[in-house]
Amino acid sequence: METNEDKVIKLIGKASGSEKSEDAMRFSQSALNCAHAMQVLQEVKIEKPK
Repeated sequence: METNEDKVIKLIGKASGSEKSEDAMRFSQSALNCAHAMQVLQEVKIEKPK
């Protein structure tokens, strides 16, 4: 079963011209890490009591 991360890596690979590009893998991984960090920050903001 393909995860969303795999799909993102493939899409970025296609956009960059190579599905097996190491650069695409690295770029997508850093983008995913950034997106995950943003998601965590938002969850923390939502759960923080006033």
